[in-house]
This record gives sequence, structure tokens and C-alpha cells, in this order.
Amino acid sequence: MQRFIAALGAAKPAQLPQLGLRLANRLAGPRPPQQFWMEYVRMTGEAGTFSRLSPHSKCLLTCVACRLGSDVAKASQADQLVKRVFKDVISAKALCLLNLELINMLLVASYTLKVPISTEQMQQILTRGHQLVEQNNYFNVEFTVSILHSLGSLARAYPRLRPQISSSDLLRWVMVNFDTLSRSLNTRELSLVTYAFDKLHVLNDTLASVIVENVKAKQSEIEGQTLSTILLACASHPGTSHVLTILRENVRKTAANVTGREACNICCAYLKAGRWDESLFSLLESALPGMNPQELCNVVNLMIHKNVNPTHSFKDSYIDHINAAVGRFQLSLLDALTLAQSLSCWGLMQRVKKQDLDRALTLVIQSDKSTVCSKHVYLLHYCFTIECHRAAVACTKMIAASLDAHALNNKEMVVLYNAMCNIDAEKEAVVKVEDIIRRRLTEGKRFSDIDMQTLAYWGDVNMLRLITKSRFGGNLVPNYMNTKLLALIVKGYQNEETIELARHAIEKTLIGTHQAVDSLQKGDNAPSTINGAYVHATPEIRHDCRTVVATCEILPVMQGKMDVVSIFGDTLARISAEYGFQNIDVKLLVALLSVARKLNVRLEDLTLIANLVMQGLDGDITHLGFLEYLNAVYRLEIEVTDVHKVLKYAERVIIASCENRVKEAIALTLASMCFSGIIPANAISTVIASVLAYPGKSTYMLEKALFLYLQSNGPTTLSMYDGIEEMLYRMRQRKINGPTLHRQTTRANSYTAEQTDLHRDIAEEQNQVQSSVYATLQKYLDSGTKPGMVCAEAPLAFDYIADILITRL
Repeated sequence: MQRFIAALGAAKPAQLPQLGLRLANRLAGPRPPQQFWMEYVRMTGEAGTFSRLSPHSKCLLTCVACRLGSDVAKASQADQLVKRVFKDVISAKALCLLNLELINMLLVASYTLKVPISTEQMQQILTRGHQLVEQNNYFNVEFTVSILHSLGSLARAYPRLRPQISSSDLLRWVMVNFDTLSRSLNTRELSLVTYAFDKLHVLNDTLASVIVENVKAKQSEIEGQTLSTILLACASHPGTSHVLTILRENVRKTAANVTGREACNICCAYLKAGRWDESLFSLLESALPGMNPQELCNVVNLMIHKNVNPTHSFKDSYIDHINAAVGRFQLSLLDALTLAQSLSCWGLMQRVKKQDLDRALTLVIQSDKSTVCSKHVYLLHYCFTIECHRAAVACTKMIAASLDAHALNNKEMVVLYNAMCNIDAEKEAVVKVEDIIRRRLTEGKRFSDIDMQTLAYWGDVNMLRLITKSRFGGNLVPNYMNTKLLALIVKGYQNEETIELARHAIEKTLIGTHQAVDSLQKGDNAPSTINGAYVHATPEIRHDCRTVVATCEILPVMQGKMDVVSIFGDTLARISAEYGFQNIDVKLLVALLSVARKLNVRLEDLTLIANLVMQGLDGDITHLGFLEYLNAVYRLEIEVTDVHKVLKYAERVIIASCENRVKEAIALTLASMCFSGIIPANAISTVIASVLAYPGKSTYMLEKALFLYLQSNGPTTLSMYDGIEEMLYRMRQRKINGPTLHRQTTRANSYTAEQTDLHRDIAEEQNQVQSSVYATLQKYLDSGTKPGMVCAEAPLAFDYIADILITRL
């Protein structure tokens, strides 16, 4: 260190730039430490020294600053030195003394050290550059290519400068003479020029044809970084996208030796161009260890947005890489969002090391200083989805602390509201978001159909009242989305207006259409009256099957106000006749089963519907849909014809679902079916063991499931031991022998009514059940860990208690 300082002190001002370059490039021994560069920048920037430097020497100083690296440059305030250089050198008087190489040093320093160039300074640089390449006939291919590449990089770093650069005389001259210039380019220079044209948005058909011809001519020489740069630059333009096909064989030959950055550019190129094929997954897998987080997340983000389904092999490699490296990743906020989104979209939540990931995401959120925007909202959403609770809480606090009512659009506000409600965020944070949403509803701002349904799902009475006024205003046009929204509203907000809207929807969609179609089939074209309203029997009166099913979901709320059982039975007959149950989407069939369960009706058609749902389990059915199917089959006492298939699907849902409540509710329903003799107890042992294997707090729902399973003489296994021991510990912590009553609560009144019959005031009976569970589990542990049958200790009137404790989400 002392030797370096002595050399610095002995150097004359004019020698300082050359000394800095030699030391930065390790041409005079080891590179000096950070303290030396801090002293170097200080001494060089002194007024007496800096003013004695020529424009040439000052340009060399910017080169030294770029060689320091971002951390050292920041610590030594090299960017301030570069700003002084720009102020002195970028002028008509000084620029006339510079050649293309020195001008290029200024451009490189600007985009490397994030020191912006003003439009006036940019114009002076462009004018001088044009003079050098044309007017003075000073044409140098290497320097011209370097200038073009730097201008492209500058446009990427500062998009505001792109129009100025693209329309400059310098660039126009290069574009006009590109055919001649291209004959002197080697492959690396061709890649740099193509990159510049891409970033400056000037690629046209003429330039594209020249690039394609040069690629064909030089194809055998294109490899490595040159290959990846050309592919990425050509991917987004129709005129050059054919290059990706031309160079496909080059990619195959170099796949085993690409770096992480090259792999990123190659994969992004084929994804952007829509030319991805599964053989590229092997290239990506082999390059994973060498890719930094930004490179990996760039590829993954494009895969998600282009709907590319990863292979099982890539998923395995990807999750292994994440688990091995997430602890040392230095993630940006955008990278963290992409990572969380990929784990959710690709169903990898249960395979990731949750604690390491949660810690990494939390650190990213806590260190982020940017203004709250959509990225924060979607990161919160995916943190909840992949069960990273600490990260979700940290993100919620950050958003709540600095949320600007104008920073997010309506969709983003609803996504934020939904995530906060799902993670049970602090009341103050939720209320703050609710107030913004209510204000926008009051102002008549437009929300999408899905957003309205989300608000109705979570909203309180005041929110539901605003939604009703905003969306319907006393009038209902019966279509699928409107009816679906109305079904959510009337569950939690029932007044004269909403009841009348519900009645109107039922009469118009279920009763009126049914009678009108009957009249039409009889050849009677005269209008009929329904509750005093005229309904014309025309073919147009037939409603979409989705709308019919959505209207059926309103029927349980209208019990006591209309003959809903008869209406539902007639509607099932009509759906069977007009559409055929076998032609209806599985999700709609599940909805019909759910209505039947709530109305407690038993019809022959329901058995057919249940069997069709079972046959379509491998199709598009959600985890909650599967749970609703199980509940309906159990409550309506419908025979399960293929128990093995149902249980296999239950195991798949338990593995794939990110919500513990769904897993536990499935286990509870299956255990209840065992207790009722619908399915044998030994058939669900794997399901029970799977639910016990997932970490988390012991809940009443899981305890009831295990109790019912044991009461049904279900076999206990060694794999259940840890879960049962943990459950006992949690029950001791809760002091279950004391008088306790567990009540589920939701923010939305729309679901409290539905759950009233599931959470009755049965403190004494429930305490009996919990005590019995505790005693049964303790008996199992006291017997050692020997698998076998442990009969549950049933409390008095257990049949009644078990029935009313079946809990739905």
C-alpha cells in the first residue's frame, strides 16, 4: 500500500491517468486496495491537478473509473470525478481534439457508472462523431463499431436519449452505408452492430437482409458470446428472426460449453421469437450452476409469460439449484418476484426449502428502498401463495407504511386486498386499502368482473352495499359474471334490493326460461306471464349453461322466500335435456353438487353428476372444487363407485395444494366418510399420514380428522408418530382440558351465514371431543411406536357431535 501511495505522490499530473490504467489493469503488479483508489480519486480531483489535465487525459480518467468495479467506484466517489470530466470535455472546443476512441470512453463511462448525459451534451457528441466518420473521411471500422455499440447501450440505459440518437446524422450515415461497412466486419463486430440496431429500434427490412446474408456467410465462425448476442438481437424482429433457425445447429454444437450469460441470451432469444423447443431445456439445465440470479430470472420470467411448460427434468434441476443457492443469492426485487412466481406457477412450493427461501425473500423486501409499486403487490401475492409467511408480513408492513393511493391501479389494489385478507394482515393495513377501494367504488371507477367477485368475497356489509350500487343500480342483466357476483353478494348482504335482484335472476333465468322453452316446444308463441311479467317464448331466451348454474347458487339464500327445491329439481331436468350433463364442464357440475348439498336434496340426477365429476378428476377441477365434491358426496350419501381413484386424487391435492386448510378439510371429510361406513378406514391411512407430515400448527380440524379416523379403527403407522407427537404438544400448549370453544371467523359476512350451522355453541361437547382426542393419542404414544389399531375413546352422543363438527372452508 505504501509503495502505491509513494508512486502516486511522485507522479506528475499528466502521468496520473496512465498510472491509474496500469494499476487497474494489473500491469504493474497486484491491484491496489480500495483505500488507494479513494486517495487516487481525491488527488486527481484536486483543483490544481485536474485543471492541468488535457481533454485526452481526462477521457483516460473515465476509463480508469470504469475499471474500478461498482463497489470501489461508489466508495471512492469516482462518479463525481466523471461528472467533472463530462462538464469540461463535452464542449465544442474540447471535442474537436478527441478521436472516436476517446469519445467512446465517455459513452462507456456514462452507461457503466450511471452518470447521465444531457441532450445538449449528447448532440455535441453525435455531431463530432458524424464529422469523424464521414466529413473528415476518418473511417475506422473498429472505432465505428465501438461507438455504435456504446450508443445502443446508452439508449438501453437512458431510453429518453433513444429518439435523439436514432434520428442523428451519425446513425443515418451508418445505416445508409451498412452494406459496405458489413463487408469489413468480423463476427464479433457484426454482433455488436446488430445489438446496437436492436437497442436503437432502427432495424428495418434493408438492414435485416444485410444482417441475414452476413450471418449465412459467416455461420461456421459464429459461436460463444457472438452467437448469443446475435440471436438475442435478432429475436424480436420479423426480418431477422430467421437467423434463429439458421444458427440452430450452432447452438446445438456449443450447448455444452456456454457460460451462464450466453445461455441466458440464447434461451431468451428463442423464447422471445416464439421458437422454443424442448431440446433447449438440456442447455439450460447444464448452464444453471453458472448463471447468476438475474440471468436465471430473465429466462424464467420469459418462460412464464410465454406459457412454456418446463419438463420434469428441468423442474428437478431448477428446484435443486434454488435449494442449493438461494441462501447466497443477491436478489433484486424483480428477481425475487420472478422466483416466487415460478415456484407457484410450476407447483414447486412443497419442494423448496421454505425457511431458506422465506429468509432470502424477507431480506430482499427489508433492504428495498424503492417506491411501492405493482412489483411489491405481486410479490406479496406470491409470498402468500408459496407460504413464505415472514416475507409476506414484511412486504405487507412495507406497503402499508408508504402506500400511495394513486400508485396502484384498480386491479393491483384488489390483488393487494386479497393477499392481505388471506394472510390475516394487521387491521390498520387492511382498513387503509379498504378505504381506497371504497372511495374508488363511490367515484364510479371501473373494476373488472373478477375484481368485483374478489371484493364481494372478502368485503363487509358496507363494501357489499357499494358493489351492489356500483354494479347493478337496481337493474340486473342476467349473464354469468353478473349472476356469479350477485350470488356472492346475497350471501352476506340481504336487504330488499338484493333479495329482489336475486328473485329477478331466478325468475328470469330458471323459471321464466324453463316455462318459455316449454311453451316454444309446444308451438305456443303467445306470451306467458311470470309473476305478472310477460315472457316471450323465443329461441333467444335460452341462457348460457354457466349462467343457469350460477343462478342455482343463489337458491340456498332464497329458502323460505321461494320454492327453491322444486325450482332446482326442474332446473336439473332442464339442464339434462338441453345440454346433457356429460357435456358440461366439471366445475359447473361441482357447483350443482354444492347447491344440492346446501339445499339437502337427494335426486337421481345427482348420482350421475357425482360420477361424471369423479371421471373428470384429472381435468380442470380446483382443489376447493374437489373438497366441495367430497363434502357433497358425504352429505348427500352418494355412493362412490371408484374409491381408489378418489383417494389417489386426494393424495395429489394434498401434495400440490399450498393451503393447509384445504389439506386438513379433505382429510376431515374422508375421515367422516370412514366413520359413516362409506369407505374403509384402511383406505385413507396414506392420506392421513400425508397431512400429518406437513409442518404447521395443530388445528381442531386436523385433530377431528385423526379422531374420526381412529374411531373408525383406522390403522396407525410409524410414519404418523412424529405428527401425532407434535399434535399432542400443541394440545398441551392450548390446555385442551379447560373450557374452550373454537370459532372460525371470516372478514366477509357473506360466509358467516353459510358457516353458522357448522360452528354451533357446543363448547361442552367440543371439549369432550378434544379431551377424547388427547386421551386417544396419548394411548398411542404410551403403547410405544408399534403400528396397530388404537380405538378412540368416544364421548357421549358422539354421532351427533361428529356430524356437526364437520368443517368447511
